[in-house]
Amino acid sequence: RSVQLKERDNPWTWEENKRFEVAIALHLATAPGDVPIASVVPWDLLCQRFPGRSVEELKLHLQKLSFDVMHIAIGNAKLPPYESSNEQPKREIIPNR
Repeated sequence: RSVQLKERDNPWTWEENKRFEVAIALHLATAPGDVPIASVVPWDLLCQRFPGRSVEELKLHLQKLSFDVMHIAIGNAKLPPYESSNEQPKREIIPNR
C-alpha cells in the first residue's frame, strides 16, 4: 500500500501538523545551514512522537510542508483570513495534496 493512500485514509489533524512543524523547527535550529532538512531529522525518534505514522509518511509530510513554505515565501499562496493575530483555526484536517 502506498504512503499516499495510507495518508489519505489517516489525514493529519491541525494539532498533529503543528506538533510536526515544531519538531522539525527544533531540529533545524541546531543544524548547519547548508545541510538538507531530511538529513538532520532523527526519523525513528520523530516517529515515536506520532503513533500510527510511518517514517515514510513523515518524510512525505515534510516534502509537502516544504513545498507549502516555499510557495508562501514567494507569495504564491493565500494565507487563511484570521480575524485577529491570536486566533487559531478551528480543529481542521490538513487536506492531502
